[in-house]
Amino acid sequence: MTSSRHHAWLILAALVPLTASCANTFDPSLFLPLADDCTEAADISALSFPPGVAEHAYAIDTRTLRNDIDDTSACLGRRAEGPEGFLRVDMSAGERWHFHMRRTGSDDPALYVLPSCDVRQCTAQQSIDICGQGADEHLTFEAPTAGSYLIAVDSVNSEGVSGMLQIIRPTCGNGVREHSETCDDGNATPGDGCDESCRRELTEISRAEVEVNDDMFSANHILLTANTLFVTGRIASTCESDWFAVDVAAGQTIEAALLTSAEAECPSDRPANIDLQIIHPSGQDVIARGVTTTGCPRIAPTAALPSAGRYFVRVFARNDEVTRPFDYGLRVRVQ
Repeated sequence: MTSSRHHAWLILAALVPLTASCANTFDPSLFLPLADDCTEAADISALSFPPGVAEHAYAIDTRTLRNDIDDTSACLGRRAEGPEGFLRVDMSAGERWHFHMRRTGSDDPALYVLPSCDVRQCTAQQSIDICGQGADEHLTFEAPTAGSYLIAVDSVNSEGVSGMLQIIRPTCGNGVREHSETCDDGNATPGDGCDESCRRELTEISRAEVEVNDDMFSANHILLTANTLFVTGRIASTCESDWFAVDVAAGQTIEAALLTSAEAECPSDRPANIDLQIIHPSGQDVIARGVTTTGCPRIAPTAALPSAGRYFVRVFARNDEVTRPFDYGLRVRVQ
C-alpha cells in the first residue's frame, strides 16, 4: 500500500445534524466524502450516533479516489482492483454495527472493517464480498474492544463504486427489530422465541427459518428437542446464505443433513451445488463440510468437540446453477 498526504475529510456535522429527532434518516442528497488515505486514521473525522439515533444513509462515490490497497485476499479472498475510501466509527466494546452498500449500476462493491490502517489485520468475519457484480453487499460487525475502527468501501471492479451507504447501530432489547436482528421482543430472556442476542429461536412448535439469517449475528437459534430438531428454510436469492446457531457442550458431536422440506431424502438428480458447513463459534473456521451421498449434502457426526460453545450450521448455494427458490429441510443432531 502506498501512502499519500492527500485526504478527503469527513465533515459530517455539515451534512446533517445528528440528533434524536432524525433517527432512521434516509436522504440521498446527503453526500459523504470518504477519506482517500487511511494512514492518518486519527485525522479522519469519526461518525458517531448520539442517543436516540439508530440509522442513517449517505450517498458515497469512490470513483475519484485512488487504489492504494490491491491485496485484500486476507479478508475478501481475492484482490479488489478498484479505488477504496474510508470513514471512521467510534465503537464501544460489544457494540453491533451494520453497513449496507446499496450500489448503482453494475458496480461490484466490497466492505471491510479494520482496527487500523493495515489490511493484514482484516479477517473473513469482518469483511463481505459474496454477491458479485450488480448486487448490494451488507456487513454486520461487533467490536471486540472499544476504539475507533476504519470502515472501507472498496470495489472489485477497477472503476470504483457509487451509491448509498446505509449505516445502522442496532440495539438488541429495545423492542424494535433492526438490521441484523431476526427478532427483538424487548428483553434479553432466552427461551421465549427470541434469544438474548435477538436471534429467532426455532423449536418443535416454530421450525421455519426467519429471514434475514445470513450471518452468525442473525443466525436462527435452534433449540433442540431430545438432541434433534428438523427445521425448514429457503434459498431465494443469488448470494443468499442461511445460518443456524446450536449450543453444544464440551465432548458432544454435531451431525447435520440437508433434506427436502417434507423431511425426505433429496432426489438423486438434485444438483450438488448446495453446500452444508459446520462453523466454529468464532464464525470463521469451518470444522466440517457436507458430503453429497444422494442429491443433498450431509455431515456425519463430528469428532467430539473439545470446547462448549454456540456453533453454526450454514446452508448456501455455491453457484448460480441452483434453481431458486430452493426449499429445503435441515436436520441437526447434537449428542
